[in-house]
Amino acid sequence: MPAASRTASRALLVSPLVRPCRSKLTDRCNGPGAPFRPGFVDTKKLLVVLCALVGLACGAGSSAAREHPAVTSPTLVQPAPVRQPQAPQTSQATQAPPVSPVPQPSPAPQAPAKSSGSVELGETVVLKAGDTAEVASKDVSVRFARLVSDSRCAAGMVCVWEGEAVVELTLAEPRRGERTTVELASTGRGGRQSVEFAACRVDLVAVSSGGDQVTLRVSKVS
Repeated sequence: MPAASRTASRALLVSPLVRPCRSKLTDRCNGPGAPFRPGFVDTKKLLVVLCALVGLACGAGSSAAREHPAVTSPTLVQPAPVRQPQAPQTSQATQAPPVSPVPQPSPAPQAPAKSSGSVELGETVVLKAGDTAEVASKDVSVRFARLVSDSRCAAGMVCVWEGEAVVELTLAEPRRGERTTVELASTGRGGRQSVEFAACRVDLVAVSSGGDQVTLRVSKVS
């Protein structure tokens, strides 16, 4: 609303409040050219004027709001954070029970080798040079006569081949008066490792490193 119009409206609203003087300045009125006296104001008209001024102020504010609308700033919407899937954690309480070791069968015990004297069929006997062993269930004797040769690689040496030892045995059947001499080799490359005599078989099992002791197995010929 223009300023001139607003001033005229206020003058129109305020003018009824002032009581005009009908006769003299001494009357209870506000005459022209006289100082304004607030005690000579109509109260009812004052309330009406105040209400009218409030209405004008509200109308002016609404018109200003229509001419200059408020600018609203755009609201930024932030995307929600994306959660990464987590691998399931295994509990330490759910662990596989320990596996107990499977017992291995123990090997069958072997009969110890007997020294010179008496030997049963299927057993082994250890003889030193010059010793004789008698077969208990047979009329047969076995004697370790001597070491013929020994080409085996010595301990701590590097050799092309392992070599072998050759021993001489004397087999006898006293009741029948029979006797024979044989040579047995430790590897069987340079000679035989076993001999058959009087329904018995004699195998050379081992020769000691010094060649002064042999291990023989005596068995029955099948």
